Amino acid sequence: MLLLPVYFAVSKVIDYELSVLPQIEVSNTPQPPLPAGTVWKSETLLPGRVETKFAVSEELAGQVWEASRQYLPADRGIYKPQRITSLYLDAPALTFLRWHKEGRSARFKLRVRGYGDPVGDRVFLEIKRKEGSTVYKQRAEVSTATLMRVLGDSFTAHPGCPNLQDFMKIRHQFQAEPKVLVSCLREALRETGPSGETAVTIDRHISFQPTRRRDLDGEPGAWRSATLPGVTGLETSIVELKYTEEPPAWMKALIVRLAPYRVSFSKYRAAMQQHLVM
Repeated sequence: MLLLPVYFAVSKVIDYELSVLPQIEVSNTPQPPLPAGTVWKSETLLPGRVETKFAVSEELAGQVWEASRQYLPADRGIYKPQRITSLYLDAPALTFLRWHKEGRSARFKLRVRGYGDPVGDRVFLEIKRKEGSTVYKQRAEVSTATLMRVLGDSFTAHPGCPNLQDFMKIRHQFQAEPKVLVSCLREALRETGPSGETAVTIDRHISFQPTRRRDLDGEPGAWRSATLPGVTGLETSIVELKYTEEPPAWMKALIVRLAPYRVSFSKYRAAMQQHLVM
């Protein structure tokens, strides 16, 4: 049984920058235009989806998990929390961060994502793009052992790897280099059907560290806890409800009931913002 309190009034979305952090300033230097749409046309572009985020307490996160697992299986059969580590790249003028801060309706960012603690033998180079309320993701899988070479200045992607070619093209166009590592423990439920993907994820213990290294290792003593947005002061987790086109009925009800806790939150933006004001 769903134990969440019932709310029918959709409350204002809380922006973490306004609620918990001072504003930052980034360069006003004119930025290159967004790449032409052809950059994104790849045979393995993942379907677009809507991602709705909520900052909640540990108790509420547990209730969301128990309610959602009645409808969705564990992602890849993994029911226990899994470590996720992401290396975010940006231009010298922090172009991707600036786009997010400006609230551009069409924007993207580059990251390298690995799973496990330590990270497994495969990692994913990703272009995460947002158009309006829809999120698209391209990813290319490479071996962890070759990541430093792939992110090197002289690497050329094979013509048979369109996603990797797109990643490298954008990286070189914007001169994007590693800026920050972000890590969290994630529980995930996911199902893909005829109407697309439906998923629920819960991220806890979100932490970060600035870096210029081209790997996902990080320095053991350099991790800092990310500050979460919210109104109660008890927020420990970020819940994401993800769906393609239209959420199922049970998720619609959950979105309404979680409305008071809805936030605008980006791990990359939060980490960079905390780093730049420290």
